[in-house]
Amino acid sequence: MTAFYDDMQETAGELLAEFGQSVTITKPGAGTYDNATGVNTPAASTTQTGLAIEEAYKAHEIDGTLVKVGDKKLMLSPLNAAGAVLTAPLVGHSVTVGGVVYRIMSVEPYSPGGTVLYIILQLRRS
Repeated sequence: MTAFYDDMQETAGELLAEFGQSVTITKPGAGTYDNATGVNTPAASTTQTGLAIEEAYKAHEIDGTLVKVGDKKLMLSPLNAAGAVLTAPLVGHSVTVGGVVYRIMSVEPYSPGGTVLYIILQLRRS
């Protein structure tokens, strides 16, 4: 059944490419800490470009604790526009959508049959 889900992943990617938009995912660099001097040296961030559809949470999904007013839901393709697999984003990374920077609050891959078709990200404005 993997061929079926591989085809579904490709279809989902095509739909996100056609109806979605380009987004930039930024992973902060780990940096290093020098115990002798007490100085933290940040490392450079890395970025990757993905394809996604943004939508607002519905009123009944907003609980004021986990999901707050202003949070966004992003359906992200696991593949970039060239078809290469993205490095999975994590909580704490950031995503730039339409020039606005959001912090990733949760990551939920949708992966029936073990193949990630898309990833739902909960975003909160930084």
